[in-house]
Order: sequence, then C-alpha cells, then structure tokens
Amino acid sequence: MNNETRYNFVMFGLVKVDFKRFGDLIVKQISDNLLADGMEQVLVDKYLLNCGDVSYTPTSDRSIIGQINEMIMVAQYEMEGNIDEYGDPKIDQVNRFLNRFVILKLPKLYSGETMYDALQYIDVE
Repeated sequence: MNNETRYNFVMFGLVKVDFKRFGDLIVKQISDNLLADGMEQVLVDKYLLNCGDVSYTPTSDRSIIGQINEMIMVAQYEMEGNIDEYGDPKIDQVNRFLNRFVILKLPKLYSGETMYDALQYIDVE
C-alpha cells in the first residue's frame, strides 16, 4: 500500500524463488497494476523512474495499518467468492476492485483516482 495515495494490490501465488527477486517483482507488479487500472504508460514510467529501490519498513501509523487490514479482508472475501464461482481467485479482478474501494481519508475517496492525481505531479529530473 502506498502511504500517500493508499494505492494497493495483492500478489498471489508466489513461490520460494519469487522472493529471491522480490524487489524486481514488486516493481513489475506496480507497473502492471497501474496500467491495468488505466494509467497512461508515460505516467507509469515517470513513477518508476522516481520510485527508487524497493525497501521494506514497518509502520506504526494506525490509519495505514487499519486500511491494510481492511484491504486484506476485502481481498480475501473477493478471492473466496471468485474461487467459489469460477474456481480461480481472479487476482487481476480483485486488484481492480481494491482501488475502487471507498477510503474516506482520501480526497478522491478511491485510491486509484488519488494515485492518478499524484502521478500527474511527478517531476522527472
């Protein structure tokens, strides 16, 4: 989850070898999800140029933790429903849904729209 925009996605079906290249996998998934959510390639490229290396840090921000936990519950519910109905978690469909889920703390209410607005203001040096 992006702290500023609350943009988020789920990676599903990872295996041990994926964790050897987890940083690269995260960057690819960010790109794939932004494009699938309708972001223009030029905006995605600008974001990736400015995002730096992938790092893992804990957070003590209760708001972020609460929203991550909520997105986990929503994703699990959606995936379980998809497995019951289609026999497949349909993770791409779940990820599209997650960023159209209302988050009241956001100016646009939806993390996908908030992320799109944030991408508009990235400067490339």
